[in-house]
Amino acid sequence: MMGRIHLVLVQCVAAAALISSLTGGAGGEAAAAAAQELRQGFSVAHDQSYSQFQPVLADPTGVFALGFLRVNATMLDLAVLHLPSAFPLWRAIPDRPAPWSTAASLSFDGGLVLTDRAANKVLWSTAATSASAGDRAVLLDTSNLQIQSTGGTSPDVLWQ
Repeated sequence: MMGRIHLVLVQCVAAAALISSLTGGAGGEAAAAAAQELRQGFSVAHDQSYSQFQPVLADPTGVFALGFLRVNATMLDLAVLHLPSAFPLWRAIPDRPAPWSTAASLSFDGGLVLTDRAANKVLWSTAATSASAGDRAVLLDTSNLQIQSTGGTSPDVLWQ
């Protein structure tokens, strides 16, 4: 019985260490530091000091986060991650993946846009047009990433 308890304790410590290494700090702290919604005009630069995942947008519970993900040790992607397991539930998967060292940024001006700032080119976007531009981007507690228009009595989902 003691062997099982010790094994479970070791697994819990290992899981906590993995989450900490992925987010560059404690999982809960990283999710808490991320925004709960992105409004028009938002922009954030990719910070290469994060070892695996840089959270940008978190769901209200802090279980899921959208951010910059390191893939195959060298490539940059945008992903929604389940923080407790460090499992990517969704990835943008740009047509031309960029190296992790790329001076990239994520912006929201009605649509999400991942940009290589040095080359001044779009790596990936939600392709929202100005006619259907959203007011905010949110990550729901179900891990669903949405762009919403908030002009009516309830938010209209423009992209998910």
